[in-house]
Amino acid sequence: MKIILEGPDCAGKTTLATALKGKLTDYLYIHHGQYKHAYKPHLDSLKLESVIIDRHWPSELIYSTIFRSGPAYDINKMELLARAQVNNKFILCLPPKSKVLSRFEERRKDGDEDFDSVSRVYDSYVLLKNMFPYFTIFNYAEESTDEFIKREIYQQK
Repeated sequence: MKIILEGPDCAGKTTLATALKGKLTDYLYIHHGQYKHAYKPHLDSLKLESVIIDRHWPSELIYSTIFRSGPAYDINKMELLARAQVNNKFILCLPPKSKVLSRFEERRKDGDEDFDSVSRVYDSYVLLKNMFPYFTIFNYAEESTDEFIKREIYQQK
């Protein structure tokens, strides 16, 4: 199974990924950052089995639209490739916006992003959730990582 984690900064992706790595010790962990040359790494990661992928095509779509001139590759094709594989689990980390903004404020160090951009990213992920209902939502404000993993991952295996 491939597990694809998505969500805005400070939404719990790293926390969930760490918990998943601790329980699924035979899984490879890949973190795709937000960068212009994402096509090949995104495509290559879909060829792997037993992998936790932190950021994929949704991040390219959202972050490139807000911070660059748009996606570097055809998002529709990548989304279809990711979804074509039956045993993939798509997880959208999306706690309440107030929690994300609060955590962002706690972590903000260099001031490159402001609340407006973080708010726009969050709102874009809400739209994504509505457009792609196959994403399972992880909300750290309502459920622990252990509870979520037990319910959503172990029932799949």
